[in-house]
Amino acid sequence: MAQPKGPADSAMAPQRTGIIAYHSQISDDGKYAIVEFIAPSLADLKDIISTSDSSVQVFVKGVHPREAIEAAFKVQKKDFSLDKFMMLGVR
Repeated sequence: MAQPKGPADSAMAPQRTGIIAYHSQISDDGKYAIVEFIAPSLADLKDIISTSDSSVQVFVKGVHPREAIEAAFKVQKKDFSLDKFMMLGVR
């Protein structure tokens, strides 16, 4: 019979790393995607954040103002709103 896991067991659980979730919307012209990557830390997103690809714009929630993020994405998707841009299901 399995024993219920307590606080000590969860402290022993491996730390999650890397991208653990994402969601996206396609731009109005179908050429781009607006994607949110979710990771336990910014270090897990270092390759995305530090990209030199000129077709990629990177914004970090809590660092960049909401208004700047929405304005940039509205160029690609006219009705873009962070209020409607969310994952469906369990995070």
